[in-house]
Amino acid sequence: MTADLVVMGTHGRHGPKRWWLGSVAERVLREVRRPLLVVRADMSGPVDSVFSRVLVHAAPPIVGASTLDYVRHLTACFNGEVVDGRYQPIEPALVASRATLLAVAAPLPRTSAWLSDYGDPLVRFCTVPILFVPEMNQGALS
Repeated sequence: MTADLVVMGTHGRHGPKRWWLGSVAERVLREVRRPLLVVRADMSGPVDSVFSRVLVHAAPPIVGASTLDYVRHLTACFNGEVVDGRYQPIEPALVASRATLLAVAAPLPRTSAWLSDYGDPLVRFCTVPILFVPEMNQGALS
């Protein structure tokens, strides 16, 4: 079975609840090779507003060019705006851009360092929905 996009919810648990109940979203992020949209269970507002202002992030050595292109095409379907925030610190860029969605360039294959530094913490703590877009390693800076 193939899909163009995987969408799932998360409770964003951390601490003892996360240890006890685990995180399905984090396990899916480790394995999925398709774009993954993770939406927190406590999100309010209409779904189409998620795509109104999308911040694109990439952490070196990932370039994030294909993520930026993917997000531009997706956001155009909702008449949204794309903010190129690659290589900027995530939290200040989210606040400054007033983003309704964070799109993150995710390496393929996922490394344990990337998961522990970016992927897992974003799933647990990010206050806006997150779109993880796979980027093949050939898109990395040398």
